[in-house]
Amino acid sequence: MQDPKTFEKIFQHIKTKVGDIKGSGRRGQEKGLEGIVAKVEGLANAYKNGFKTSVDGWLEGIIGNGKPQWDRNYKPGLKAVTTWIKAYVQEQRNWKDENAVKEQVKNKIKDELSTEVTQKAQQQMDSVKNTITDNITAVKKVCEEFVKKLDEQITKNSIKSFANRIVNGIERGIGVSPCSADNPDSDLTTAVKYTLVALCVAVKTVADELQSLGIGKFGDILDQIKPTVDELHGQLDKATQNVSTPPTPGDGTAQAVDSKLGEVREMVEKDALVRKFNEQVKNELQTAVGQLPGAVDDFNTKAQEQIRAAATIVCKIQTNLTKYIA
Repeated sequence: MQDPKTFEKIFQHIKTKVGDIKGSGRRGQEKGLEGIVAKVEGLANAYKNGFKTSVDGWLEGIIGNGKPQWDRNYKPGLKAVTTWIKAYVQEQRNWKDENAVKEQVKNKIKDELSTEVTQKAQQQMDSVKNTITDNITAVKKVCEEFVKKLDEQITKNSIKSFANRIVNGIERGIGVSPCSADNPDSDLTTAVKYTLVALCVAVKTVADELQSLGIGKFGDILDQIKPTVDELHGQLDKATQNVSTPPTPGDGTAQAVDSKLGEVREMVEKDALVRKFNEQVKNELQTAVGQLPGAVDDFNTKAQEQIRAAATIVCKIQTNLTKYIA
């Protein structure tokens, strides 16, 4: 720990601690408050510019992505869906590639969702906002609109025709004469229906978690804290500025405070006041300064705990999103 022998060093010590809380939003080095802001802005940008990519990731999380298990991006999918796809493949004597069928399922569902569901959902994200809460709220609205539009397509009266269009497209895509759509209980039709329901539930879960964790638990708090931390860091930066010319440090800087204390010390050492200065003022000041690092550490520890808690919440949100986006 830095030895706080002067006010300048004391301020520098505090500035370092506040800087840790402020953090950095630099790409690949995100940490602290600035890191949280950067990651949330990145999430908003992803939804604004590439929501279709998110839908692609969600679907892979449901039907699997065909990658080998040792691959870090491997997604097995849900057995509630994959077992039906497997059964369909086994029925096709000339079609043994299960992954090719899964790819067609994913692509044809995306195609069918594109205009009425995905595009209308993405329109909810008109721009990246200035605050954490506003960006998370905008992302949540995209998810909610997606769920709303998809839900309309998979009601009891709508899902049959919606699923049939997808099934016919899948079978044409794999070179099979379309016939599964004629049977509402066929393996492929069932797989498509379950995929659509699972997709709707998955995106609704994301929206609910964004509301509960991202907005309700910490968004407003972090938006209130950040301006205060920025202001404090700026003030400490000013207080610790290293002035070499002119020789007299600027008023209000830590160096100026040290300089004035030095002048007072030179004056009192010339007479009997030196004893009183040493025994009372100096000792009391040293005691106070000696306690400062502990107080700073205590402040820093509590603040870091709060930030870590907030960061953990963000990570939890992003983890839930990543399950379907990555």
